[in-house]
Amino acid sequence: MLVRWAEPSKRLKGNRKVTMEKKLDEIRDAIDSFDKQLVELFEQRMAKAIEALRLKQETGIPVLQHGREQKVLEKVKGNLKNKQISQELEELYVTIMKLSRQIQAREWSLSDFLLIGESIVLPLGEKKENSHILQYDPSGEIAGQDLTKQFKADNENIQNSSSLEEIFIAVKNNDADYGIIPIEDSTTGSFKTIYELLIKYELYIVEEKYLEKNPQINEMICEGNDWLRYIRVGKKLEVTNHNKKISVVYSLRHNVGSLHETLGILAKYGINLAKIESRPVLNQTWKNNFYVEIEGNLLDDQVQKALKEIQEKTLFIKILGNY
Repeated sequence: MLVRWAEPSKRLKGNRKVTMEKKLDEIRDAIDSFDKQLVELFEQRMAKAIEALRLKQETGIPVLQHGREQKVLEKVKGNLKNKQISQELEELYVTIMKLSRQIQAREWSLSDFLLIGESIVLPLGEKKENSHILQYDPSGEIAGQDLTKQFKADNENIQNSSSLEEIFIAVKNNDADYGIIPIEDSTTGSFKTIYELLIKYELYIVEEKYLEKNPQINEMICEGNDWLRYIRVGKKLEVTNHNKKISVVYSLRHNVGSLHETLGILAKYGINLAKIESRPVLNQTWKNNFYVEIEGNLLDDQVQKALKEIQEKTLFIKILGNY
């Protein structure tokens, strides 16, 4: 009887193929195991994101804390052993945090929050009746009725304050429902401190009025005798279909044409620019915040698309109000 033997090279190749397939199956099993763990950890991470959201809502902590995500990215990259995949890890976590925001947004009632783009989360509320208001009155001599008439707040409890920051702190801590403060006079322009306080205390402009010409009042505030632009600030936006002006602040990378690019986005969507100012960011060389007023309503789809595109070009962006 003749016995045929396979050629050694073919036998070795066959054995190697079986070994390779077995090894590949082991690798795939390991990947499946890692994927299972990743899914479990992803689920746990999203659950903690919702838990953090609810805690912030209960305690009044801002939902979005600027700089937090950058700190997360720096921390996770610091834990990475293979630095060659640092960029890919950052892209992964940018996606994870984006999904976290989306899941958080889905938890909120649409009547309570408005999500624009991927991370502009705006708390919405309705105008409070019989509310407690602090108005800025550095001299203590401005008659409250002058402002209440302008803001149609005759039934509201109004007290004077000689400190702008005191007003912001009171509204932030729910010790006052609103603050009424001057933001601009026709002679000297905007009171830039107000913009900075809006950012610092996470408050929003909910209404604006021009105070009727009153030399007594204007001389106390801005040492002139022309009219003043006043705003009402609160903890939440009060967006209705009647709102027609939006205030935004953002900062850009120090690149040629970056500001022109963002303004071009407004033109692209047919949004009119009403005003723009720049102000240096303290202790940050070559960095400016741009304060922009545009005509429009945050409920409008074109406005949302424009702000989403602008957001993608900015280092920082905050909606200051729609009124």
